Amino acid sequence: MRNDDFGYYLREQDLIPWWGYQVWLGAAKSRAIAWLLTALLTGLLFGGAFWFRGSGAAQLWYHQWRFTKSNATELDRIRSLDYLVHQLGRVAQGSPSPAASSASGFAARFRQLWSPPIPPPKPDVVLQPVLRPLERSEVSQTFVQDVERLVMKSRSATLHDVLLPLLIRQIYTPNPNVRLRIHQILLYFRKTDFPGSLPKSKDPDPLEKWTPNKDESPAKVDEYMRLWELWWEKARARPPVLGTPNPPEPTPASS
Repeated sequence: MRNDDFGYYLREQDLIPWWGYQVWLGAAKSRAIAWLLTALLTGLLFGGAFWFRGSGAAQLWYHQWRFTKSNATELDRIRSLDYLVHQLGRVAQGSPSPAASSASGFAARFRQLWSPPIPPPKPDVVLQPVLRPLERSEVSQTFVQDVERLVMKSRSATLHDVLLPLLIRQIYTPNPNVRLRIHQILLYFRKTDFPGSLPKSKDPDPLEKWTPNKDESPAKVDEYMRLWELWWEKARARPPVLGTPNPPEPTPASS
């Protein structure tokens, strides 16, 4: 008698029950383990998908990571840019969580479960991780342009208290081109949104005259950063007026 006939012989003689033969000598045990693992993995995948859809923090982190990723495709960067602009727009509008659907039925409830209401994030939580890469000495031109688009497309008086101090701190960047672009953005905001803060004196404005370059010492950069901080301390006390002129075209950093 062959070894593979042993279990069959025991079952035929009613020496072991049917379930015992299937579990210990048949393929039921391996099938059960395989089905159990499949069900577990499927449950984890669906659970993770539902958690991600309902977690504003997870979605925000994902789009921030994709926005700052050095080898991200253009389509990925555009999608993440649109997502970040949308989130900052929700903050600017002071929008509450999206209203729950009033429709009834299983389909409506499933849509609400799949896309649950997510409260708007805090603006600094959105902006800080996105602006942090500007502190590097090597920053791609594409990323700098994406940050400029994000700043301009999400421009709002509600965000000034968070955005402008963050931009002013980025003047410390060792990259002179990034420093120049940030300086130009700040000049644009000062002219269009805070016209009342423009200097009244006929003397040359040191901030207008400043052109960041690679030969500046950290002390010199700190001096202009302090001038921007001093301007903001005075300007923030006045209500901003969102102007609409076009931003100035960036000029290359002088060597």
